[in-house]
Amino acid sequence: MKRYKVLQVSSAEAFETSLNELAHAGWKLITANMAPLPDAADDDFAYFALLENVPIETELQQLMEENSDELNALDALDSQNSPDSVDLSPSDN
Repeated sequence: MKRYKVLQVSSAEAFETSLNELAHAGWKLITANMAPLPDAADDDFAYFALLENVPIETELQQLMEENSDELNALDALDSQNSPDSVDLSPSDN
C-alpha cells in the first residue's frame, strides 16, 4: 500500500535537507513547489513537497512484472553460457 507525506517548510536549506533525509528513508518525490508567504518580505517563501512511499516488496514485484520479457531473455542467455554447455574435451587443447 502506498503512503503519502506532505512536507512544508519556510527555508530552502531545511527543504533540501528534509528531502534528502526522506529520500534516504525510501520516500520518492512526486512534486515540489514554492509560494510566497502572505504579508512577508519578497524573499520569504513556503516550500512544499508531496512524497510517496511504496513497500520495497511491492515495487520489486511491479518491476519484475513490467520487465518479465527482459528477465526471461537474460535467463535464456545465462543458460546458454552455463559451464554445463561448454564442451571442454582434452583433445581441444
